[in-house]
Amino acid sequence: MIVEVRSYRIKPGHRDEFLQFFEKKAVPALRLYGMQILGPLIDLENLNKFVWLRSFPSLDERDRMKNDFYESELWKNELEAIAMPMLESYDVILCEPRPVMCLVALAKNLNGFGGSGVLMLCQQHY
Repeated sequence: MIVEVRSYRIKPGHRDEFLQFFEKKAVPALRLYGMQILGPLIDLENLNKFVWLRSFPSLDERDRMKNDFYESELWKNELEAIAMPMLESYDVILCEPRPVMCLVALAKNLNGFGGSGVLMLCQQHY
């Protein structure tokens, strides 16, 4: 598995607008192309910043999925024109999990309690 840790700095005053776009349009579109998404994770110290994770089965699949998405009509004709004017900058850290692998999932309805939560599953390889 390959994971991108993506940190976005949004132009001042546009974070809420960008997050709404990200959650309603960008995440579903990315998932259509096979990418797994975790986030957004809101920066509590910087109102113009958030982080999200995007995972792929392998480096080859990452290249293919990203190419398919960014060359798609959906990105070129719709999403890019919405996202890019609000985005000031971004950083990407490309990661590969170590043998102790933790899967973290955010759940809006964790255990039926109706609230937000975090579910973490860890597996140790010996």
